[in-house]
Amino acid sequence: MNILINSKPFTGKAKSLIDLDKGSKCIPPTFICSHENEQIDQFLSRFVQENEDYSLFYIRLCFSDYLYPHCLSRLSNARKVSISTHELIQEAINMKIDKYDVLIQPLIKLRWSGAIYAGHNRLLIESVHGAPPLLFRNGMFNTRYILQNNIVLMEEICIQNYKLVWDSTLLKWTKTPVSISDEKLSLSKLLKYSYKENAIYEFGIDDKDRFYLFEYKMLDKLAYPSLNKDSFHSDFIVYASNQDARRVHFEYPSIEYIKSCQDNHNYIVEKGAYTSHLATYLINKKIGCVFSKSGS
Repeated sequence: MNILINSKPFTGKAKSLIDLDKGSKCIPPTFICSHENEQIDQFLSRFVQENEDYSLFYIRLCFSDYLYPHCLSRLSNARKVSISTHELIQEAINMKIDKYDVLIQPLIKLRWSGAIYAGHNRLLIESVHGAPPLLFRNGMFNTRYILQNNIVLMEEICIQNYKLVWDSTLLKWTKTPVSISDEKLSLSKLLKYSYKENAIYEFGIDDKDRFYLFEYKMLDKLAYPSLNKDSFHSDFIVYASNQDARRVHFEYPSIEYIKSCQDNHNYIVEKGAYTSHLATYLINKKIGCVFSKSGS
């Protein structure tokens, strides 16, 4: 059991981690506490002590996936975990958000990270070098695969010449050059796990080649209908469009566009990751989203 829980979870993100932890060795050490529990500090202290080998911790206050932003986050050293957590709680109070889960995990140095969607009896895998923000926030990717029965149906490499790493001196993510020889993700680690149908997973692989799952969430079964196709060289539909809705174009699926998205629009994205936060947000809201090969 890798998860320390001291109250009933509120969010899907927390519940998914608890579910993943059942019989799995893929979950990093995790602390979960809901807004309903006032005895948080003593449990925080215990969690940090039990994970003293780690120098930095990733703290999140998670809200509903239907909200934007759907969480507040901060990186903290072990000594300041409690202070940083209470600062985030105060931020949520100032935003008039009173329901949340506190999730804390050690910051793990990842060689690869990304997302896996299981649907239509196929797997869609997208990954980036290093830290997740490139894929989930910026919508970029290095490698993309579509598989059926562990057979690769489509492979696409979009080389980024840098990765994001955490600079503990500057206290921010920084761009670091990557080796061209490391451009292709090995699939073997990812294919050993049994994924739920219509679910999307966040994964990571560390420098020791250990495979992690950080969360999963169920998506509408109508998501990613283009996975059913025999060819993947044309437009890729993330969620079916409303033909009468206004069309809006984005170059990349940046998470920053979420605040401008509207129900009566269809969104055409020119390039980037199909599994980015923008794409899954539009699926959650049942808003049309297409990645256009032509950009039209």
